[in-house]
Amino acid sequence: MKNYVKIFEEENVSLIKKTQVRVRATFILFLGVFPLVSSYLLPDICKDEFYSDKFIVWIVCFLIGLTFTYLIERQIKRRLKAQASLFARNVIVVDLINLLRTRFTFETSNEFIQNSYHGYEYSLSENIWLGSCSFTSYYRMYFKDVVFLVNNSKYKLTYVIYDNNKPFRFYFDITDSDGRIEHKVEYEF
Repeated sequence: MKNYVKIFEEENVSLIKKTQVRVRATFILFLGVFPLVSSYLLPDICKDEFYSDKFIVWIVCFLIGLTFTYLIERQIKRRLKAQASLFARNVIVVDLINLLRTRFTFETSNEFIQNSYHGYEYSLSENIWLGSCSFTSYYRMYFKDVVFLVNNSKYKLTYVIYDNNKPFRFYFDITDSDGRIEHKVEYEF
C-alpha cells in the first residue's frame, strides 16, 4: 500500500510550508495582536461611550479577528486544495480503479473514470489548528455514474475513503438482480 500522504507532502513541500507560515501569521495577527491592541487603544479614544470597557472591546475584537482568520485561512488554503484535487485525480483515482479491477471484472476506461469523478473532500488537520496544514488525516473521493455489473448485481461506486497508510475503503450502492438495493456497502482492500 502506497503512503499517499507522504507522496503528496514530498511533491508539495514548499507549498505546505508557505501555507503553514501564512496560516500561523494570520492566527497570531488577528487572534493575538489585533484584539490586544484594539482593547488598549479603543477605550482611550472613546472614553465616554459604552465600549470603553477593555474586556468587552477585547471580546468583540477577538470575535472579529476569529471571523477574519477563518475567511483568510480559507483563501490561503485554496491553492493547496487545488493541488490536492489534482493529486487525487492523477494518482489516487487511477490507483484505486486499478485496485478495483484486480477484485472485480469490468470494462471501463481510465478516461471514463476520471470524467465521472465528482469531487473530493480531505482533511488537513488532526484536530490541531496550528498544525492544520499537514496532510495527515483522511481523503474522501466522491463519484457519480461509475457503475458496473458483477454476478447480475449492479454496483454503483459512491465514494472512497483513504486513511493514511491504511487500505482503501470503497462504498457501493448495490442493486441485486431481484431489485433489492443495499446502500453504503463497504469493501476494504
